[in-house]
Amino acid sequence: MDGPPPDDSGMGERDEDELDVAQYIDDWQLPDAEEQAAAEEAQDAISDLPPASGLAAEWLALFERLGLTGLTQSIAAHCQLVGREQGNWTLHLDPGHSALYNENHRKRLEQAISTVQEQPVQLLVEVAAPTQETPAVAAARRKAARQRAAEQSIVADTLVRRLQSDFAAHICEGSIRPLDAPAN
Repeated sequence: MDGPPPDDSGMGERDEDELDVAQYIDDWQLPDAEEQAAAEEAQDAISDLPPASGLAAEWLALFERLGLTGLTQSIAAHCQLVGREQGNWTLHLDPGHSALYNENHRKRLEQAISTVQEQPVQLLVEVAAPTQETPAVAAARRKAARQRAAEQSIVADTLVRRLQSDFAAHICEGSIRPLDAPAN
């Protein structure tokens, strides 16, 4: 405490060890095929629900035509059509998206379906886990597929490859967006 602290900055000393840059090269390289396949597999894991078929597939097509907005649209996007007999329709609403659901949403949804179908419909909405993809899951899968296609397009671009080769350029993770995606 009597004197100044020792100079440990190393500025006056010569570093005897050379810097090994090989440890940093991997940060500048594109991922290998195994890493890319693992990343694609992770992106494919949007949901464990199988693709929609039968009534659930019909619901996906009908959902697009309902013209819903706001919370009612969000609720409908997390539903699966599981029954339709003589104007009585049954939807299963994903429990994870049912907290704000109420009778007004059922009525709006029932009215929208009746309008598109051009016949009266009685709608029953049950809170139960869907067994096939819902419109929301289908949209998430389409979005992920567009993202993968955009990334693959950039990685395969000859100009990008040349920049990487000639100038050690790299693609910043998360910087690629499909043309139809809004910028954040």
